[in-house]
Amino acid sequence: MTARSTARPETWRDWMPEGAPEPNLVTREELIGQLAEQGLAVSEDDFQYWQGAGVIPFGVRRWHQGATRLLYPVWMIDLIRQLRIWQVEGRKLADIGPELRRHGVRAVSASAIAVLPADLETALSTWARKYERTFGASVARIRVVLEEEDGGTLPFAIDPHTHANQPPSCARTAGTKEMS
Repeated sequence: MTARSTARPETWRDWMPEGAPEPNLVTREELIGQLAEQGLAVSEDDFQYWQGAGVIPFGVRRWHQGATRLLYPVWMIDLIRQLRIWQVEGRKLADIGPELRRHGVRAVSASAIAVLPADLETALSTWARKYERTFGASVARIRVVLEEEDGGTLPFAIDPHTHANQPPSCARTAGTKEMS
C-alpha cells in the first residue's frame, strides 16, 4: 500500500510575490480560448497534464458568473506561450517547470505595472485621433514597448477609441544579452 499525499496542489497564488496586486482572472475555458485566438493550440488534456506534472499552477476556486469556478490569472497566457516555445525547442517538461516558475514571477511582477497611467493613455488616444483626422486612416491599436538594457521588453496595447489597456498582450520577455 502506498502513502497518499495530503499536500495541497500549488496554485497561481503560490507563484505570486508577497504583496502583489490581485491579477485579472479568467476561467480555464476563457484562458484556453484566448490562447487559441493567439494561434496556440492547448487542450483541456494538455492543461491538466501540465498541472499534474507540476509545470503550471492550479487555479483557485471562486464564485464567478453565478457559479464556483476555477480561475486563473491572465498572465498564465504568457506562461503557456513560453511553455510551448520551450517544448518546440525540445526541452523536457522536468526542465521547463522550474524555469517557467521563474518566468512566471517576472510575469506577475510585470502585471503589477500592466496598466499604463491614465494620463498617458489619454494623451496617446488624443494623438491617435489627431492622426486619424490628419491622414484619414483609422488607428486600430496603439502599442508602447518598454525596452530594457539587457534586451527584455514589456509591450502594452491600447484601443485608442475606448482607452482600454489590453493586459493579455502585456507580457514581459526576458532579456537575452549576457550580463558582465
